[in-house]
Amino acid sequence: MPKLQCQNCGGMADVDRNLRGECPYCGALVRPVRVSSFRSITPVELEQVRQSAEAGGDSLALAVCFLKVKNFTLAKAKLEKVIGETPECCEAYYYYALAILNGRDYSSITMREARKIEEYLRTAQALDPDFVYARILYGLLCIGYYAANDLQSPADGYALLSELGDVELDETELDFLRGTISPNQRTEFREVLSALGLL
Repeated sequence: MPKLQCQNCGGMADVDRNLRGECPYCGALVRPVRVSSFRSITPVELEQVRQSAEAGGDSLALAVCFLKVKNFTLAKAKLEKVIGETPECCEAYYYYALAILNGRDYSSITMREARKIEEYLRTAQALDPDFVYARILYGLLCIGYYAANDLQSPADGYALLSELGDVELDETELDFLRGTISPNQRTEFREVLSALGLL
């Protein structure tokens, strides 16, 4: 089995067939709950993780595997299951919001999709205010969808992002977020994030 990254301290830990392990540095439980957990996993190892997650019925790990290969349809199905069974999992709401976007331009999403993304990102932020990627995506939604379409935004996206100026970001999570944004908006958001000190 490959090593997974500890979400507590960033150390790498061996995991068993059930994708569980103990971090040798901080003693925290290690399991695949975020894309950054898969930081050093090769495509072959990703398939091993997917098979283990499938055999063990770990919907969140399966969803993250599907997200890594950009299969947003299967990821959404697994994330719906996680939300239904473990509604306190902030990552499930955040990744579901990313899966709804599916790499599309914000201008191409519908109002219904925008509201769903907004709802899920607010839930993720309420569940774990320290999980800043939900706040980043929410700020980008406010800028890229609401402001760009001259709609009243539920929040000031620039203000939300500027509050994160001193936060240390995980490059793997940030790269994944950037990778799910359409190529047309990637440059636009890179400029926004750079101006606010988030890159």
